[in-house]
Amino acid sequence: MPRDIRTAIFKVDLFEPTNNSGYSIDTFYHYSDELTEYPPDVLEQELGTLLTEGHLRQENGKTYYWATKEGKVARQKYFAQIGILSKPLENQQSHALGDLILAVLASNRVAPFSGSNHIPLDALSIYLHEFSDEAIKCAKVELEDAGFIGEDDFLHGRSLYLTGRGLQKYKTDSRFRLDLGGTEGILCLIEAVEKDARFSRLGFDPDLQENLGYRWSEMEACAIGEAYLAAVIMLGSILEGALLAKLRENFQAAMTSSKAPKNKTGTVKFLDDWTLMEYIMVATDLNYAPKSVEKYSHELRDIRNLVHPLKQVNEQIIVDESLYRISREVAETVINALSA
Repeated sequence: MPRDIRTAIFKVDLFEPTNNSGYSIDTFYHYSDELTEYPPDVLEQELGTLLTEGHLRQENGKTYYWATKEGKVARQKYFAQIGILSKPLENQQSHALGDLILAVLASNRVAPFSGSNHIPLDALSIYLHEFSDEAIKCAKVELEDAGFIGEDDFLHGRSLYLTGRGLQKYKTDSRFRLDLGGTEGILCLIEAVEKDARFSRLGFDPDLQENLGYRWSEMEACAIGEAYLAAVIMLGSILEGALLAKLRENFQAAMTSSKAPKNKTGTVKFLDDWTLMEYIMVATDLNYAPKSVEKYSHELRDIRNLVHPLKQVNEQIIVDESLYRISREVAETVINALSA
């Protein structure tokens, strides 16, 4: 099976060390946009391979899948192998175990990470699988004695949490030794641009691919934090950058398109001076962007213009999750078409 489907499966929360739920095939599709690219028989085949490898188990008439501890550790190792784990988790033994424990417990405090502020003890041993259970136990006791962490019953078992003093310790000390930024959670995945087929398959200049990938990550971070206006504004900038790059690559066709904008003297304007509206019109005219989404592309452009506060005040437009999801689908449709 291609590596991409396994990466997508491992990204599903089922394999998150703190998750003890069982997922059906339908659940996998609900929780992963990436997996919707694969038909059910292909997904079931890869899940069967993971069952054989001991990374999954089944109960209830083989309808649901549960991740085993071995599968969760395999997920961490696999993510380290393909380079999307934070650097301290890729090279755990080169850091102090106490710093790593504080960073794991602090991750949901400093970055958008879908998890609780409590970390089950067994999950900690998965995140920090390079260390023995005995080493983790000793480090835990030292941190508790120092007042940096606490332990209590939370939901289904014993869990650890970060105290105020522990968060202060992390922010003023541990994160610097781990080389983590102020808003960089150790548990957040690094979506490396060169590994993101969304932009690499466009064949654009590598620097532009990196910039578009960075903007996509920023957009997703905004959406996770429910900052939907910021997310849609970022989607508009990505759309503009991708369309301009495509038209630059096909400069002659762009400049001779019947939709190419002209100045007062009747000559076609410099390509870099066109507006997003004009990029959309010409890209659609040249069949680089689908005509079926031209209307929605212009609507995304109009929402992007809410970057101007007065426009939003005058038009009384509220950007919610629904509008964000529609805008994202439009942007993804155009980007996919540009790579065709």
